[in-house]
Amino acid sequence: MSVSLPMTGSWTVLVHRINPYSIHGDSYYELVVERPQDPGKLMGLRASSHVLPQPPQVPFQAEIAFLMSQVTAVRVLPSPPASP
Repeated sequence: MSVSLPMTGSWTVLVHRINPYSIHGDSYYELVVERPQDPGKLMGLRASSHVLPQPPQVPFQAEIAFLMSQVTAVRVLPSPPASP
């Protein structure tokens, strides 16, 4: 079953990998993410580099905002505390 991107709204995800690429000189990222409600299922989201100017070290948690099924913002969330 494939997951459709929302027209508007946001997802909280775990970002496993960031693959940079360029189209006609413009920089983009493919974010390989996992949603908590779909554990073990990875999916790729494409985003312009301006929504995540300095990508942190992966893996990290993020809130991904969408408008018309396009990624419009990536907000890095604080990491949960490590278990003892």
